[in-house]
Amino acid sequence: TRTPESGYSVSSYPYISTGASLDCNRIKLGQSRLFCVDAYNNAATSNFIKFYNETAIPVGGTDTVVYIKEIPGLETRSFCFDFEASKIFTDGMGFCLTAGQAFNDTTPVVAGDVTLTISYK
Repeated sequence: TRTPESGYSVSSYPYISTGASLDCNRIKLGQSRLFCVDAYNNAATSNFIKFYNETAIPVGGTDTVVYIKEIPGLETRSFCFDFEASKIFTDGMGFCLTAGQAFNDTTPVVAGDVTLTISYK
């Protein structure tokens, strides 16, 4: 995959919400850059994706959130960055999906409600 803004080759991480109480995942261990998140929210209410700079799978509600984006209900959203503005993670890139906006929220997202494709390097 190539990002038109940067011309750099990137990897994609597809994901569908599982409904687990802490729907958290590690995308990459070590230094990485977040270029783009394409998200669809099938729920009537907003859900949130929270990114973490962690070496392990992040622990929602406990670890420090470094970037958060709202995924409005019944909408598709893309938020992308060119290479110079990409979000940099020094230890590793992970994320959690939650139904609440607060950094320490652990309200689960319903299984299948959120579909993601995360582009990173």
